[in-house]
Amino acid sequence: MTPVRIRLLYECALAAFWAAAERWQSKLPKGKCTNLESNLSAAEADDTKRQLLVASVEADTTKVRAADKRAFFEVAAAELAKPLGRCIRELTVPAPRV
Repeated sequence: MTPVRIRLLYECALAAFWAAAERWQSKLPKGKCTNLESNLSAAEADDTKRQLLVASVEADTTKVRAADKRAFFEVAAAELAKPLGRCIRELTVPAPRV
Protein backbone atom coordinates (compact mmCIF):
# COMPACT_ATOMS: atom_id res chain seq x y z
CA MET A 1 0.00 0.00 0.00
CA THR A 2 1.43 3.33 -0.99
CA PRO A 3 1.70 6.27 1.41
CA VAL A 4 -0.79 8.16 -0.76
CA ARG A 5 -3.33 5.32 -0.45
CA ILE A 6 -2.81 5.13 3.32
CA ARG A 7 -3.35 8.88 3.59
CA LEU A 8 -6.51 8.68 1.48
CA LEU A 9 -7.94 5.89 3.65
CA TYR A 10 -7.12 7.86 6.79
CA GLU A 11 -8.79 11.00 5.39
CA CYS A 12 -11.93 9.03 4.48
CA ALA A 13 -12.05 7.60 8.00
CA LEU A 14 -11.73 11.07 9.46
CA ALA A 15 -14.50 12.37 7.20
CA ALA A 16 -16.80 9.63 8.50
CA PHE A 17 -15.82 10.50 12.07
CA TRP A 18 -16.62 14.19 11.57
CA ALA A 19 -19.95 13.32 9.95
CA ALA A 20 -20.81 11.20 13.00
CA ALA A 21 -19.71 14.10 15.22
CA GLU A 22 -22.03 16.49 13.38
CA ARG A 23 -24.93 14.07 13.82
CA TRP A 24 -24.10 13.85 17.54
CA GLN A 25 -24.03 17.62 17.90
CA SER A 26 -27.39 17.93 16.14
CA LYS A 27 -28.93 15.69 18.83
CA LEU A 28 -27.65 17.79 21.76
CA PRO A 29 -29.79 20.41 23.49
CA LYS A 30 -28.98 23.96 22.40
CA GLY A 31 -26.98 24.84 25.54
CA LYS A 32 -24.80 21.72 25.41
CA CYS A 33 -24.30 22.10 21.67
CA THR A 34 -23.27 25.75 22.05
CA ASN A 35 -20.85 24.85 24.84
CA LEU A 36 -19.31 22.03 22.80
CA GLU A 37 -19.01 24.25 19.71
CA SER A 38 -17.27 26.90 21.82
CA ASN A 39 -14.80 24.34 23.17
CA LEU A 40 -14.18 22.95 19.68
CA SER A 41 -13.54 26.43 18.32
CA ALA A 42 -11.04 27.12 21.09
CA ALA A 43 -9.18 23.86 20.44
CA GLU A 44 -6.33 24.25 17.99
CA ALA A 45 -5.40 20.66 17.18
CA ASP A 46 -7.73 18.13 15.53
CA ASP A 47 -6.70 15.54 18.12
CA THR A 48 -7.92 17.85 20.87
CA LYS A 49 -11.20 18.38 19.02
CA ARG A 50 -11.67 14.62 18.66
CA GLN A 51 -10.97 14.17 22.37
CA LEU A 52 -13.56 16.84 23.21
CA LEU A 53 -16.16 15.13 21.04
CA VAL A 54 -15.48 11.70 22.49
CA ALA A 55 -15.60 13.17 26.01
CA SER A 56 -18.95 14.79 25.20
CA VAL A 57 -20.38 11.50 24.00
CA GLU A 58 -18.96 9.53 26.92
CA ALA A 59 -20.30 12.04 29.46
CA ASP A 60 -23.84 11.86 28.13
CA THR A 61 -25.99 9.66 30.34
CA THR A 62 -29.44 10.39 28.94
CA LYS A 63 -31.59 7.53 27.78
CA VAL A 64 -32.92 9.72 24.98
CA ARG A 65 -29.53 9.86 23.25
CA ALA A 66 -28.33 6.36 24.18
CA ALA A 67 -28.89 5.07 20.63
CA ASP A 68 -27.12 8.13 19.19
CA LYS A 69 -24.23 7.55 21.57
CA ARG A 70 -23.87 3.93 20.42
CA ALA A 71 -24.12 5.01 16.78
CA PHE A 72 -21.37 7.59 17.23
CA PHE A 73 -18.99 5.09 18.81
CA GLU A 74 -19.80 2.40 16.25
CA VAL A 75 -19.04 4.74 13.35
CA ALA A 76 -15.98 6.20 15.03
CA ALA A 77 -14.54 2.81 15.91
CA ALA A 78 -15.34 1.19 12.58
CA GLU A 79 -14.16 4.03 10.40
CA LEU A 80 -10.99 4.78 12.32
CA ALA A 81 -10.11 1.08 12.54
CA LYS A 82 -10.42 0.40 8.79
CA PRO A 83 -7.31 2.21 7.59
CA LEU A 84 -5.36 1.13 10.64
CA GLY A 85 -6.22 -2.51 10.00
CA ARG A 86 -5.30 -2.21 6.32
CA CYS A 87 -2.01 -0.53 7.16
CA ILE A 88 -1.15 -3.22 9.70
CA ARG A 89 -1.96 -5.97 7.18
CA GLU A 90 0.19 -4.27 4.56
CA LEU A 91 3.08 -3.99 6.98
CA THR A 92 2.83 -7.54 8.31
CA VAL A 93 2.05 -9.52 5.15
CA PRO A 94 5.22 -10.18 3.17
CA ALA A 95 5.27 -8.75 -0.32
CA PRO A 96 5.01 -11.35 -3.09
CA ARG A 97 8.26 -12.28 -4.70
CA VAL A 98 8.60 -11.29 -8.31
